[in-house]
Amino acid sequence: MKIRFNIKEKVIHPIKSLILSKRHIIETINGQLKYLFRTDHTCYRCFMNF
Repeated sequence: MKIRFNIKEKVIHPIKSLILSKRHIIETINGQLKYLFRTDHTCYRCFMNF
């Protein structure tokens, strides 16, 4: 992955910043749970079909 230095900084609305931080926390927890339990994405929604 190449780091880009020519990107201009943008002002982010405080609400959008809050949503992004919450999403980051959720994605981090999901990633850790997937790693911990070694689960793969399945199309089943019910645990009975799992």
